[in-house]
Amino acid sequence: MRVGSRWVGCVRRLPLAAIAGVAAAALGCSGMDGVAPSVQVQDEAIGANCAQGGQRLTVTAGASAPTVTYVCNGAAGSSGASAQVSVATEAAGAHCASGGTAITTRVGTGSEVTSYVCNGQSGADGQGVVTTAEPAGANCAAGGVRIQAGTQAPSFVCHGEAGESPAVTAEPAGAHCAAGGVALQIGAGAPLYVCNGAQGGDGTAGQGVTMTTEPPGANCAYGGQKLQVGAGEPAYVCDGAPGAQGATGATGDTGPAGATGATGATGATGATGAAGATGAPGESVTITTESPGANCFFGGAKLQVGGAAPTYVCSIPGPAGPAGQDGGIRAVDANGQTLGHVMSLSGNGVQVLTPAGYQVTISWSGGFVNSQMYWTGASCTGTAFANAGSATVRPAWGRQVYYGALAGVLMVPKTVDANGVSWSAAMGTVTAIENSGPTCTPSSSTNFGWELKPVTPQDIGLPAVITPPLQITGA
Repeated sequence: MRVGSRWVGCVRRLPLAAIAGVAAAALGCSGMDGVAPSVQVQDEAIGANCAQGGQRLTVTAGASAPTVTYVCNGAAGSSGASAQVSVATEAAGAHCASGGTAITTRVGTGSEVTSYVCNGQSGADGQGVVTTAEPAGANCAAGGVRIQAGTQAPSFVCHGEAGESPAVTAEPAGAHCAAGGVALQIGAGAPLYVCNGAQGGDGTAGQGVTMTTEPPGANCAYGGQKLQVGAGEPAYVCDGAPGAQGATGATGDTGPAGATGATGATGATGATGAAGATGAPGESVTITTESPGANCFFGGAKLQVGGAAPTYVCSIPGPAGPAGQDGGIRAVDANGQTLGHVMSLSGNGVQVLTPAGYQVTISWSGGFVNSQMYWTGASCTGTAFANAGSATVRPAWGRQVYYGALAGVLMVPKTVDANGVSWSAAMGTVTAIENSGPTCTPSSSTNFGWELKPVTPQDIGLPAVITPPLQITGA
């Protein structure tokens, strides 16, 4: 192998036609094999060693200690014009005698340029070649390989003289490498340099996406969210109509009168009235990825609100950066941790579909929104049941998450069928109900409910700690 002006290892490969007419002494060079270095190349993440990431080179030569150096990526360059490339089979003809491939390219609005990668012509039939080991002797001082092509005189590929071990060191920015790099030193010869690329200029900024609250009005009858991409037309994600208000519970009994002259103690609060009927559902909102095409040249997100015409939030290329999370409208905390895809927003918090596929409502302060549930034990302890609102069998999604604020625990339905549905059933004997506040009051309801089991934030795809403020971000 030749590095710069020096031979290292010195085993040359010659075409068969050249081997047949070259004397044995001219095919190799004497000497023992050199110590081959081991070079391991690994990806280097963005960090202290490489601001933009790059490659880590670990070189081990013989018994020497490993040497670690870094070849770093340059910073992102400016965005180039879009290029279109098409590849087609080229038949045998004027451009390619034996056929090949035609590659047509166009950058931006420029002219098309076609180049050809042609197949090689069929070669003549060769003679049979036999290779055997050649011992050290007159033909090869250090031994080698004997090559016999047909009936021609044999040729020899001889072992070369001992090579020199290479050393790899970091090269600082300077005369040899403007942006730094790696110096490769082989024996006492002149060093070779592998230089880092120069830092590119800043890319063109993309258009920003702004999400604001939309008050009830012409755009959203019950309010919602307004999505503004750059200076384009805004899109709206509207809230559904509110459900009807539940009936007021009965007033509790008055407490006993106190002694004469002193004010009597306030009587115990009466039991909470039954929950009101569930309001009519609002129009569903579905967010899917939109592939590049007529609706979005660079792709984006498709928002489908009920049966209305879809709205598109299109991506616009900005400067290159590190790999991001998956697309869609997402909720993240102050540390950038993804909480899930946004399903709805309210004054209480944001309802998300977590990366693990669970539906949960997270408060704007980083906690969870309290759910109404019954308990079998006093003071809201024992087994918990989510309130079904009536004594009838009703379905619920098996990945709906409930939160018991008094116990500080997340819960999901305990029993889920093959279709991912949990069905309400009689709760047996319950003694208390937990409501928002949170409060715990005595109750002996005969409603049906969904028996719950506890889970951790990690079980449902959330971080152990959610740091406010929460942020809503686009694709």
